[in-house]
Amino acid sequence: MSRLLLANEERDEALLRARQLQQAAELESFPLEDVDMDVSELLQRVCGADSVRDVQRVGSALVQRLRSALQRRSDITAQEMKAVMEERDGSIAKYKRLEQEVMREREQRASEMELLRLQRERGGALEDRRQLEAGLQLLRVNHSDSVSPAASLAAANQTPLHAPPPKTPPPRATPPETPTLRATPPETLPLQEQVQQLWKEKQSVEAELQRCQEAEREASERVRRLERLVEVLRKKVGTGSLRAVI
Repeated sequence: MSRLLLANEERDEALLRARQLQQAAELESFPLEDVDMDVSELLQRVCGADSVRDVQRVGSALVQRLRSALQRRSDITAQEMKAVMEERDGSIAKYKRLEQEVMREREQRASEMELLRLQRERGGALEDRRQLEAGLQLLRVNHSDSVSPAASLAAANQTPLHAPPPKTPPPRATPPETPTLRATPPETLPLQEQVQQLWKEKQSVEAELQRCQEAEREASERVRRLERLVEVLRKKVGTGSLRAVI
């Protein structure tokens, strides 16, 4: 009896496995053209199926259709995301390039403004130098004009001071000459004062001349420094040679 029950169980299991294998084979042999059917058509076929086997076959095709649709959607999304990322990378690269161009433009504009400022400063220094040269020339002319009268006055002043005293006439002839001897000191004192005044003016003119020469040297040195700096800035911004612009 037990052997009969065991045989029945084995038979049932074999039938079940055979049925499962048959269903799997039927699912695998489902026609490919049905897979490409529209989802609505597959749903209609599921609703109109007469047996469980038809429902399983159409349902499997529907699932496969949905999976392929999801895969295509995933591929499309991945492609769109890739395109967006490429566009983002291109935008970032373009932004960095534009930022560098803006930085270079700002540096160039700052260099040009600095160049214009230095050119104005150089023009002012050249104008100061021309004014100093004109003042120096005027001081030289005044100095040369003041030296000649001072020399003539000094020569005229030295003649009565160092000349030998005139011979004294006889006592009887002295009364008419006494007023002349007494009038000599009042005439020599103003000449000495004039010589001293001219000497002081000469020293003042020489000091002013020396100061103007020092100022001219400082202005020349400043102009040279500015010219060198302008030349460096012109080379930096690439606007050509300094001499050509000047």
